[in-house]
Amino acid sequence: MMTERTSMDRTSHLYPQTTRRVLILMAHTGGGHLRAAQAIAEALHRRHGDTVSTQVVDVLGQYAPFPFNHLDHIYPWWIKHAVAAWRWGYRLTDSPTRAMALLRLFWPLVWPRARSLVHRYPADVIVSAHPLSNHYLVWTLNRLGRTVPFATLVTDPVSVHPFWLTPGVTRCLVGSAQARRKALACGLVSDQIQVTGLPIDPLFVDGLTDRISARVALGWPLDMPTVLLLGGGEGMGQLYQIARAIDAACQEIQLAVVAGRNRPLRARLKATPWQRPTHVYGFVSQMSRLMSAADLIVTKAGPGTIHEAFIAGRPLILTGAIPGQEYGNVHLVVKGGAGAWAPTPLEAATLVARWTGPERKILSHMATRARALAHPHAAADAADEIWRLANPTI
Repeated sequence: MMTERTSMDRTSHLYPQTTRRVLILMAHTGGGHLRAAQAIAEALHRRHGDTVSTQVVDVLGQYAPFPFNHLDHIYPWWIKHAVAAWRWGYRLTDSPTRAMALLRLFWPLVWPRARSLVHRYPADVIVSAHPLSNHYLVWTLNRLGRTVPFATLVTDPVSVHPFWLTPGVTRCLVGSAQARRKALACGLVSDQIQVTGLPIDPLFVDGLTDRISARVALGWPLDMPTVLLLGGGEGMGQLYQIARAIDAACQEIQLAVVAGRNRPLRARLKATPWQRPTHVYGFVSQMSRLMSAADLIVTKAGPGTIHEAFIAGRPLILTGAIPGQEYGNVHLVVKGGAGAWAPTPLEAATLVARWTGPERKILSHMATRARALAHPHAAADAADEIWRLANPTI
């Protein structure tokens, strides 16, 4: 169904003549699509106020045929229990020809629903922040004879699947030069592609502060090296095992563990006797404060978390990556000198013990490298391009 209305989803049924209507499509298959959609909506409203109206719609949950309308539940299960099948499927379809053939197979089922979406939400520009809506919406607009500008906002900044890359779009907003090269290889032309970086919500950037202020606000000890453990919004991966390994291997540190929506994990973490000061959280809305308070972040290779850490200037230890789309994120962090890859709890704990102990100076170097990789204005840059599409006379 449609996402809840927030300050970033400002809509009205009666638009002034000067209001530009921006339809943003996302899905709850992982948190990154919604976060990118919200970042763009917030940036648009900050820059254009009441002259823009944004509508954020769950395109799969509300308009996809079965079983794709249940991908918000299927996707986490698939990644957790059948990751080898995901890897195989990603590789099999990582070709423009094969991806197109698969999309064409489902087109007869998608067409009536996509047509209904276009009729229900008249817009001056449509923005897609999910790979499964791009080709279908472009085909729908063409079939209906609509000339609405269509922009793809690619939320995988490095490793981009062909599902994202539709030659018929007006604009394709990508996160890196590598993604741009993939778009060109999939048939887009140079003028269609703009490298903006991955949009991060301006509210996150606003919330960043110094370590001491953040720790005071959180009620944490002020003078201990602090490690923040994240598993995405769903608390995925070996978060518990990693936390236990770090607790056992390290001296004189404190831990903060975010279990996200994973309530059983949060309960298990809270029930565990810890040797080090340990702060356990569920789903949080103040990630900027947690990152500000931390010295080091241990997480899976989700693009949103990585780019938030870049903006916060925090080193990363990456403990897991979804095959295909997240492998490029690992390469970006490691090659960029902003962190390391440690796919087992023991490897992660060993690195934490070194970097918060005898090799603590490396954290400052990696923090500098992280900031060099940041794109704090990506949301504004993408919003500006979307605004230009909605106002072709500008």
